[in-house]
Amino acid sequence: MAAARLDAALNRDGRQAVEISLIDSPDTGRIGVGEATIPSILRTLRGLDLAEDEFLRACDATYKLGIRFDDWSRVGARYWHPFHRLQSAATQQAGHDWLTSDGSVPFADLVSPQPRLAAAGRAPHLPGGIPERTGHYAFHLDAERFADFLAERAQARGVRFITDTVVAVEVDQRGIHALRTASGEILHADLFVDCTGFRRLLIGACGAVHQDWSNWLLCDSAVTMRVPDATPPRPFTTATAVEAGWIWDIGLQKRRGRGYVYSSAFLGKDAAAEALRRAEPGSGDFPVRHLRFEVGRVDRPWMGNCVAIGLSAGFVEPLESTGLHLADFAIEMLLEFFPHGGPNPALSRRFNEIVGQTFDETLDFVNLHYVLSQRRDSEFWRAATAAGRLTPRVRDLLQRWEGKPPTALDFTSATQLWSHQNYEFILFGMGWRPKVMSEPPARQVRPPEDVEAALAQGLASLPSHEEVLAAVAPVSPLPG
Repeated sequence: MAAARLDAALNRDGRQAVEISLIDSPDTGRIGVGEATIPSILRTLRGLDLAEDEFLRACDATYKLGIRFDDWSRVGARYWHPFHRLQSAATQQAGHDWLTSDGSVPFADLVSPQPRLAAAGRAPHLPGGIPERTGHYAFHLDAERFADFLAERAQARGVRFITDTVVAVEVDQRGIHALRTASGEILHADLFVDCTGFRRLLIGACGAVHQDWSNWLLCDSAVTMRVPDATPPRPFTTATAVEAGWIWDIGLQKRRGRGYVYSSAFLGKDAAAEALRRAEPGSGDFPVRHLRFEVGRVDRPWMGNCVAIGLSAGFVEPLESTGLHLADFAIEMLLEFFPHGGPNPALSRRFNEIVGQTFDETLDFVNLHYVLSQRRDSEFWRAATAAGRLTPRVRDLLQRWEGKPPTALDFTSATQLWSHQNYEFILFGMGWRPKVMSEPPARQVRPPEDVEAALAQGLASLPSHEEVLAAVAPVSPLPG
């Protein structure tokens, strides 16, 4: 992503302003997950000048209208975090309306038709629709196909690909002086981009310090599997809370991705794999893959002439599908603060402030999903919901919202990813109410007329998810 996006932005109109080389180690395996995105992926495609149909074909991709959370507040409960929300006078006061009701109508249905459209299997637009004019949506994709697709495009545009392994990082007062590879090559550059994942091979050599967030987010492991499936994929991600974490279900065109994100302090690898198989009957012969990850971020993702992108900069666990977004956001910020005139510490300082804030606010938003849960049915959930698990920011927000409903003034960053409206979906979806409301009122509210009208129009005019995907040339079957 970094090589392709930087090349597309900096080397435009047939002019090569910068030379870009990518070192791809044959000794480093792929993570192979990161199959769900958020609507910022549309900006990514535009930045790559990539047609949506071409992307869908190349990456086994499907549409995603939001996330359905099952069993999070309690076993048997369900709520949605959709990507689209109507903006009207009626929906602006939906939080107040829901809090003064009996809660029998899900909050998301008061502000958006999208959960019911997603449940009905609708696509976000007609075949060939203009993405930015047809509502907010994202994609499920095959991460390995996406990487191969971007690599092919970048190479065709002149990005140099070096198949080698970096064995030494030489640093000086500027940052990185040179990289030495296993083949003996010595590589110099004006700017180095660290995409080495949790190894942080480059930014670590520059002295970056990793900030550990494991006190706020307990999950540190995942077991995944690929499930062949010819049934129509659903246009939403499902996240189901279970004994020691949660299980995802992501439908691509030719298969589904399944994964159990869990805390190794409360569940072993074998038990996690067995739990995932129980959640997917008939999967006994499907191979599984185990992953370990660390939640947190580096204190300074840009140090000297080295910029960390993706996992090397930090990671907030997979809930809410922020992995690819955080990588692409950092690329956007690098383009915004690119040192065209040479080293400029003011540029890197501002980059670090903005990227750091975005990681921090994502930590808070994901933390909210756990600490609001009413589940106490396992050691994991008792630990995840303990009072000491709230981040300081989440604690402050919840205290504030005891006295006033969430509004835009609770968040003032110009680059804020999660607004008060995103928080409302989680707060009210999880059944949160101020402590002064010991019992919910008896009043029932109904979705406003504009939401119901949008739902009726969508059901009448939008094609099925399956129909739109069928209009795209099918992808080739996955090997094996």
